[in-house]
Amino acid sequence: GVTGVEVSAKSTEEIIAVTAAGGAAGTAGIAVAPTINVLEETTRASIGRSATVNAQSSLGVPDLSVIASDDTTIVSVAGSIGVGGTAGVGVGADVLSLQKRTSAYIDSGVTANVDGDIDVSATSKEDITSVAAGIAVGGTAGVGVNAGVHVLNLTTRAFIGDDPDDTTVTAGGGNVHAGGTVRIAADDVTELDKVVATVA
Repeated sequence: GVTGVEVSAKSTEEIIAVTAAGGAAGTAGIAVAPTINVLEETTRASIGRSATVNAQSSLGVPDLSVIASDDTTIVSVAGSIGVGGTAGVGVGADVLSLQKRTSAYIDSGVTANVDGDIDVSATSKEDITSVAAGIAVGGTAGVGVNAGVHVLNLTTRAFIGDDPDDTTVTAGGGNVHAGGTVRIAADDVTELDKVVATVA
């Protein structure tokens, strides 16, 4: 059509996780509050190998866009209060394992004739807020243990041609032409705010 061809994949995750625990006893008060999040995400926009794509028109300048995006927002809170006549123990742990793979590409052997621009771009964004806090009160001893553990494995890719991570035999060289510009871009932005507090 006049506006062109668009291949897009979009993923959005919004997670709020709260774990709270309280323990009170005449001798020992123990409270354990773990918050555990395990996420594995794959977002892919692509033009398959050996395909033919034409974005041409006598009425305008159509473009070709291959766009992949994944936006993840996580608020995770782990809190505990332990009160005991002799000993109070409060444990708060916030654990996150996040694996993301965001890809936009035109595979090998593709023939594309585009009057306008070609845009192949992948974007990934992570906004993570983590709070692990605990209060421990005891007549003899107050023990507070709090921790925030985050393991992030983030891959964001944009390319034209063979996938360097794919062992499949190549479909050969492509023939990709744009009357305007060709843009290939991959961008990942991660913001992680962590708060760990203990009062004993």
